[in-house]
Amino acid sequence: MTPASFVARLGPMLQDGLSIDGRVVAVERSPNPHASSRRLEDWLVHVEGRPSILLIAKRVDAAGLLPVAARTRPVDVYSVRREIAAYEHLFDDPGLPVPRFVGVLDQGPYRWLVTVAVGGTPLAEFGAIDQWCEAAVTAARMHDCLAVRAGECRSPIPFDRPTSASNRRWYDRAIAALRGGESTDDESGASIGLLETLRDCVPPALGALPPTIVHGELYASNILMTSDDAVFVDFETLAVAPGPVDLAAIVTGWAGPDRAHMVAAYREASTTWQHRSFDELHHVVAAARVQYAAQWLGWANDWVPPAAHRTDWHAELRDAAEDYGR
Repeated sequence: MTPASFVARLGPMLQDGLSIDGRVVAVERSPNPHASSRRLEDWLVHVEGRPSILLIAKRVDAAGLLPVAARTRPVDVYSVRREIAAYEHLFDDPGLPVPRFVGVLDQGPYRWLVTVAVGGTPLAEFGAIDQWCEAAVTAARMHDCLAVRAGECRSPIPFDRPTSASNRRWYDRAIAALRGGESTDDESGASIGLLETLRDCVPPALGALPPTIVHGELYASNILMTSDDAVFVDFETLAVAPGPVDLAAIVTGWAGPDRAHMVAAYREASTTWQHRSFDELHHVVAAARVQYAAQWLGWANDWVPPAAHRTDWHAELRDAAEDYGR
């Protein structure tokens, strides 16, 4: 595709996706500095007779993965086809906390998922608890909005539906990975013991809860705080699962009292959970934290996550297991 034809392709896409008429005069393309696993570009689109618009373009073809991710990323967890299907068939409510979808542009051999850039600050840059509670509230509202869609969405790409059996496999993988290390130190040995104890009780407990559509990896690096609200990005891990799965990602790494504030904020905003006890929700979040720890420990030797996702998963497992056992 020549540069001129590339520019020409954007006009119809802007009209279809954003109802923007007008001839596209030029596009300024530059690498997005926040790319962690897939190539991202900023597209500043100049439209005749209208203000310029900033778009984010994500490479969703097979070659779009950055080298480390291409070598090591667990393909059964991440799916750009699932993310595209979510934008095309699920995110049709303008009140959802997601970027505005523009379309998918083929620039053979490249393929781009294009959204409107969000003018926000990553939640990870906020140290005060207020913004984190706000993100928890936004997650609760998204889960309420999408709960009815968990069973009826007509997406041609089925969304991931973790089961007790599939969740247990992460414990088996983590145990094998920890035992297969060059040495089993005290920390790894303690984690193996916890994983063996919890593998048969946590997955069924999560599987018995009301499902909704979850982000699946709602860590602070995937949350942008705007002047009005939180916006969630990167939906390759979208799944049908209990809402507290996302809350568990938000609270990861925080001390107990701060976690409690976020759990309380989520519960108060959630129509699903506000009539159930705080202790029950706190217990469910602990179960989801255990599940995340099992998952990360299960691929830690293969997949190097983005810096904002890194944590001491041995310590997180111990802490979550203590909360779960209360």
